[in-house]
Amino acid sequence: MKRYISILAILALAVLGSCKKDSGTSVEPSTGGDTSEIRLHLQGGDVQTKALVTADNIATQGNEFKVYDLVSSTDGTLYDETGAVWTDFNAYIDDRIKYNSEDDAWDYASGHKFYWTKTGLHKFFAWYNYDAMMNLSAQDFFGKELNITDGSNVSVLEIPSKTLTTTSDQFDMLYSTVVARSMNEENPNHDPVQVYFNHLFSAISISVSNSMADAKVHINSITIPNLKNKGSATISFAGAGSALVDYGERSVDEDTPFMAEVSGLDLDEADGTSTSIDLFTLEEKTSSDASNFEKRLIWPQKLEDVSPSTLIDTANLVYASADSLIVLDYDLTIDGVTRNYQRRAKFPSKAWKPGTWYHFNLQFVDKMLYITTEILPWDYGDYQLSYEDWTVSAGQLSFPNYKTVEKVKTESGVTEKRVKISNGVAPTGKFWIQTPVNGKYFIKMDGDTEYFSIDGSTGTINPLQDGGYVTFTINPNLTLTRDSDKSITLGFSVEMNDRSVDATSEVCNGDVWRIILPKE
Repeated sequence: MKRYISILAILALAVLGSCKKDSGTSVEPSTGGDTSEIRLHLQGGDVQTKALVTADNIATQGNEFKVYDLVSSTDGTLYDETGAVWTDFNAYIDDRIKYNSEDDAWDYASGHKFYWTKTGLHKFFAWYNYDAMMNLSAQDFFGKELNITDGSNVSVLEIPSKTLTTTSDQFDMLYSTVVARSMNEENPNHDPVQVYFNHLFSAISISVSNSMADAKVHINSITIPNLKNKGSATISFAGAGSALVDYGERSVDEDTPFMAEVSGLDLDEADGTSTSIDLFTLEEKTSSDASNFEKRLIWPQKLEDVSPSTLIDTANLVYASADSLIVLDYDLTIDGVTRNYQRRAKFPSKAWKPGTWYHFNLQFVDKMLYITTEILPWDYGDYQLSYEDWTVSAGQLSFPNYKTVEKVKTESGVTEKRVKISNGVAPTGKFWIQTPVNGKYFIKMDGDTEYFSIDGSTGTINPLQDGGYVTFTINPNLTLTRDSDKSITLGFSVEMNDRSVDATSEVCNGDVWRIILPKE
């Protein structure tokens, strides 16, 4: 189950970007719009020291975002500072918003206040501009100032080429979805604006551990050659919903690899617990829990980038040297006898998606080397369509009008949750789904389908409507005779751009849901 974090517009803050006014001036629309200020606030928690942005450290003193509000479809009487009629999609707000811990507020650099217009369509989006924890701006990180270029109803942000390494600065680039707010309605919405953010990069961490009580391991060297650590991206802020990202081509920076060679690591015999070392910091850890290891940013990787198929020695699982691999040279000492081993191991077969954290553990067990993977939720992000498939943000299926749900453990170890229909009352299901925004969700049945039908079996994914919650009803067909119990299991899928992805495990949290219509 994935999480998302929203930007809550709570405090009275405003700017004018393209209209250059003196600092501190209140900017009011010439249409005589509502006196309510456009309010923006980024919600967070306690300050942390880790570099990557999370829900707990977003509200850190000095953290800064670049914010835009483009206005269009006015009634023609809204003027800019020169007296000219407003041009559609001109930047009504174009400024930097910075967190002030003393006031628990996000203040605009211009000092302006800004008010809702009387008419027109407001289109909000933003990106991370300055990381106070790292004392690092987007401009310094990418080597140039980031600015949008305007097209027809589309604003484009070019992310320049950047090489990422385990020792380079870690600027966790965030970009938002697009939120539209119309002032042309009879009762326009002046409530706080919610904007959802995505991570541009993926993140990985790597640990090495020894679980053998009778063997010592000395690692002469570890390298990760051929990992594509150089890339660029184009982010398009178009209509309301997800911003579109084109990652273009990624490549291996031959001069600056992702990780420099690590050598001289000693892993003593395990004394009841594994000895673990963080491969990026070289610190020993008393726990092998993935959260104890530091992650590093990396460009998202396609499946073929990290899962090579070029076996040059099938018997020994040796892969071609051009593939992305973990290459080890180590000595294994057992009963005073030391032998040298050289291994070329591939990463598990899964694409690395933006906004997802992958932890790899190189574990010595029973004189063998294993690589295990944990895919962990980054606790700040809204997950997007990426490469081979989608990461679907969904979960918490329940049936509120049926309080009694039987839980049965199947032979395969899966929990089956059973809702037994009573007195012909149709079960009403509920779950939430956040992404992919503007995609379609589908609810399907498997089993005795002629005895059931579903109202609300499909719809559009919109995280801003009812908090992303979806309700549906399973109607039993009571006109057919039943000499035994009839049942169905539920399945869920998501479709976007003529592609379909199964979402059952996300919606059902890994369980199986069965609806039972008892025999007569």
